Amino acid sequence: MQSIDEVNNALDQLGETIGYAVKAQVHTGGRGLGHFKENNFKGGVQVVTTPEQVKEVIPKMVGKTLITKQTGEKGLPCNRLFIVEKLSKFIG
Repeated sequence: MQSIDEVNNALDQLGETIGYAVKAQVHTGGRGLGHFKENNFKGGVQVVTTPEQVKEVIPKMVGKTLITKQTGEKGLPCNRLFIVEKLSKFIG
């Protein structure tokens, strides 16, 4: 996601759901345990329950630098996000 229109379109396509995962599209492992350099926001993967919460976390992630164990303190820029439906069960 790069614009609010893309976010709204993605949320409309997902429709009614139990929640969402907002994922930083950064080529590194350990995104979920990372943090953003500029605001110290924890986690490159956020699990939320409402569309409003999706919209709240987006500005904390997009345009920021994600730091993980693999990137070191330099980090990598997060220019895109992936929004997916949260599943109610894990089978496996």
